[in-house]
Amino acid sequence: MLKKLKLKRLISLCLFLLIAQLGFPQLVHDSEMINDATELNREFFGNDEPLSFTLKFDIKTFRKTKSKEEYQAAELIIHFDDSTSISHNIKLRSRGDFRKKYCSLPPFWLNIKNAELGFKDLEDVVKIKVVAHCKKADIYNDYVLKEYLAYKLYNIISPYSFRVRLVKIQYIDTGRDNKITENWGFILEPEDLMEKRLDAHFIKNDRLAMATVNRDIIDRLAIFQYMIGNSDYSVTGRHNLKIISLYGSGPIGNIPIPYDFDYTGFVNTTYAVPGENLGINSVTDRYFLGACRGDYIYELVIQEMNDNKREFLNLLQQFEYISLKQKMETLNYIESYYTEASTKWFISRNLKGTCR
Repeated sequence: MLKKLKLKRLISLCLFLLIAQLGFPQLVHDSEMINDATELNREFFGNDEPLSFTLKFDIKTFRKTKSKEEYQAAELIIHFDDSTSISHNIKLRSRGDFRKKYCSLPPFWLNIKNAELGFKDLEDVVKIKVVAHCKKADIYNDYVLKEYLAYKLYNIISPYSFRVRLVKIQYIDTGRDNKITENWGFILEPEDLMEKRLDAHFIKNDRLAMATVNRDIIDRLAIFQYMIGNSDYSVTGRHNLKIISLYGSGPIGNIPIPYDFDYTGFVNTTYAVPGENLGINSVTDRYFLGACRGDYIYELVIQEMNDNKREFLNLLQQFEYISLKQKMETLNYIESYYTEASTKWFISRNLKGTCR
């Protein structure tokens, strides 16, 4: 009887401590957080659930000095769940040639050196890229979400692609009496992390020709870019393409990896305009920039895209964070590619007419 009473008291005490623990959110600082954070989220890019964090910094000063690309101090608070948040002192600065000029809040770097975020895959990472909402209007949140989806679509196509993590960011502007706003953003996989994942290194050469990259991968990439309406990339100059070379086994030749999809017809931002020499009126008009190949090669890649159609559409249909209007626009735009590709003159007119 005495043993049962002691056991009941022990169980009651444990329940009390558990309830007390859950009832009061914890803000854990750098020196205390490592073990808890690692247990909560081991891999930053191994999770498709949106991450929630707060950035506290002088946004007013950031906007005034964004062209200088100077780091400024900030506080990053990662919210793992309703009861656990972790605070870090970091630095940030603006990035991106066009968006730095156009956006009131352009994409930015987070310098997380020595911050110990608690994610295994970020342990040795110094900087991470954040794509922000650019301007206040709601449509810019949709632009961020659609650009994120463009990366996720290419993840389906190839492992030689940037992984991304969606984030809901609460901004606290210390330059304006701690004014609070909240918007969507996403984080790109750092290059040094990709190098480890793929056992590869990035090539810093702007004189590469299309013939230097792997034929199968560039052909697949070119049709994908056509599908999402991207005519703003090139191997030479590495314009919106990163080029890697593998150390170990894998595809032969250099491998192109696309990024920056805000100028695509799929995202369809108000500021995106097509290249002057392309002869198209809008970025929603598709223009093929791939290499000239025989019909058989094109047919193989087109069939691959057909095989991926259901997965593409499922990704877009199941994405719950975008407005219904914008979701329908993305679905209709991808469907319009498949309508084009099913015509008997698709290769001769749409591909061979502008191939390089």
